[in-house]
Amino acid sequence: MLPTAYKLRWFDPRTGDYAVVAEDVEPLAGRIDGPPKPTTNDDWILIAEVQDPSDGPS
Repeated sequence: MLPTAYKLRWFDPRTGDYAVVAEDVEPLAGRIDGPPKPTTNDDWILIAEVQDPSDGPS
């Protein structure tokens, strides 16, 4: 992973819904530990996107 800030979102492929779980997450030693899934009985995909600096606080 690049040494930059990421936004983490869970995606539910059954409903098409997203849940933002964290912003401005920086990898440590090239890795990010994922947050717990919103529910344990459904399918979820964790999406890590490079955070756009313009999305951050002003």
